[in-house]
Amino acid sequence: MQATINNKLVASLKPAALPYEVGDSKLKGFIVRVQPSGAISFNCEYGGSKRYTIASTKKLTPTKARRRAGEILAEAALGGDPMATKKAATAQTFSAFIDNHYASWALQNLERGSAAVTRLKSCFADFSDKRLADITPWIVDKLRSAALEAGRQKTGVNRDLDALKAALVKAVEWKLIDKHPIGSVKRFKVDEKPRVRWLSQAEEQSMRRALDQRELDAQEARERANTWRRQRDYPELPAVRDHLPTLILLAMNAGLRRGELFNLR
Repeated sequence: MQATINNKLVASLKPAALPYEVGDSKLKGFIVRVQPSGAISFNCEYGGSKRYTIASTKKLTPTKARRRAGEILAEAALGGDPMATKKAATAQTFSAFIDNHYASWALQNLERGSAAVTRLKSCFADFSDKRLADITPWIVDKLRSAALEAGRQKTGVNRDLDALKAALVKAVEWKLIDKHPIGSVKRFKVDEKPRVRWLSQAEEQSMRRALDQRELDAQEARERANTWRRQRDYPELPAVRDHLPTLILLAMNAGLRRGELFNLR
């Protein structure tokens, strides 16, 4: 079916059970496609069977879409590949790279792929419109410094950097950029030594009360069990001896390790 693609025609198009197309009578290769869902888009067919989606009819007028189709057809006539050009252009920005390339790969291949994508989009929102090659160590360090000033911990900022560097590694593998732009950026040094903290007096008293209650509960449960057994002339179970309070008090006051405690006789 062919007709002049204009606003009147677009407004008259209705969805059908199957997708259908209307070719433009003014420019061969310029097409409007109607989906069963009701979505209508401008397309351009070139090179015999190659298809380029220009835009939704809600985002572009027929006149502007026809002009873009003419540009696509001209590029193809000169031996170019408009789709390849489009992919290269969109892959150059950070947000397009995440949405069009990295997100689907991360969801399929990373254990926490969804979290990684969310981290990249939220922590590096300032990079959305930047070309991948324009993400430099200087702007990354500037962003990290701002995050620390805002109260974030170095460990969290390091995880942000890890996610960003991992994503850009894939961009290099997929030949979207020639080299890793921030390979030289180092993680912040973090003191990995665990903090030694003693229980406060209130905490120790609370723990002792919990241990006493634990032993009392066990003794009452054993007494109920033995009462039931006596009523049926079953042999009674031995009294409960809870070793946990002794282990904990020894650990607190003698500094023994778990293996040393368990080996005591």
